[in-house]
Amino acid sequence: MVLGILLIAMVAALGVAVTLFLLSAPLWIALLAYPLTGALAVFAGLALLEVRDRRRSRGDERKFLARVTSRFRAGQRPR
Repeated sequence: MVLGILLIAMVAALGVAVTLFLLSAPLWIALLAYPLTGALAVFAGLALLEVRDRRRSRGDERKFLARVTSRFRAGQRPR
């Protein structure tokens, strides 16, 4: 999961840096945008993971079995 967040952060940072470079922004701004955007994306992703983990620990997560029919629970196959 963290590897995915890092990959998304790297792609987002590269996109911002290339966009700034193509918009003729000064080179130092485009180069500075890469680590700043990457760090912002990583922190946002980790915050979302933390919120999701807290919700799981409280038990607020939806359960699949709540939507299963009683016929399926009784062992009969659904039609």
